[in-house]
Amino acid sequence: MTYHLPPAGSTSPLEAWRAGLIAGLGAPGFALIASFIGFGALARELGLSLPLALLSTMTIWAVPGQMALAEMQALGADFLAIVIAVTLINARFLPMTLPLFAYLGSHAGGLKRKASLYGLGQFVALTFWTGSMRVMPLLPMGQRMPWLYGFGMSCIGISLMATVGGYVAASQLPIAIKLALVFLNPLFFLLVFSADVKGADNIAAIIAGAAIGLAVHPLWPDWSLMAGGVVGGSIAFVIGERMGARRSKPAEPDSQEP
Repeated sequence: MTYHLPPAGSTSPLEAWRAGLIAGLGAPGFALIASFIGFGALARELGLSLPLALLSTMTIWAVPGQMALAEMQALGADFLAIVIAVTLINARFLPMTLPLFAYLGSHAGGLKRKASLYGLGQFVALTFWTGSMRVMPLLPMGQRMPWLYGFGMSCIGISLMATVGGYVAASQLPIAIKLALVFLNPLFFLLVFSADVKGADNIAAIIAGAAIGLAVHPLWPDWSLMAGGVVGGSIAFVIGERMGARRSKPAEPDSQEP
């Protein structure tokens, strides 16, 4: 998959921002539209008001965390409990933010620089991170942050409009369609990353994680994802270490008779 880039030879931050804005209107935008139509419809079913649904899209901007908010509010959960649950769900974005910010150079600077970085952190989610990690190596340093801001603004704008659309159309969508739409965004993430899967360790991580997750789910559904990730990743790590050691082992010289 290709993302829209500034014109070749351009160093203009404005051109980079426009390119990022256009990039969000392609395949990433379609995946977000599907997911947030599903979220908007489910939010209405769970009794979440439209302003609160839109606020969750702007601030949480991750359907699993937003669904936790909607479901826990419908059950009458305490505000602090909802905050803790959503924070724990979205904590997965912290290790995604670190490698992305490494492309932005030194983090030293004044208040404006730090505010810009904090603003970018708000955009980090599956769709944004997937596209950003593919594009950052292709841009000069001065165009990276503007492109990210254009891409992030486009993605969140699309998500807000889709949330409204799903909320309004909630009564017209069967529950199976609503759930299917929600899961299209993770599927988009999987398909994009599958194009970059190279090496036996990466392939082993996917196969082992999927097999273990499916095997554990009937017994402990709440822990199947964790088991697939931890055990599958560990198996891939061992395979990668052994293959790396084998490749780096020097060849033994042929023995010769004196």
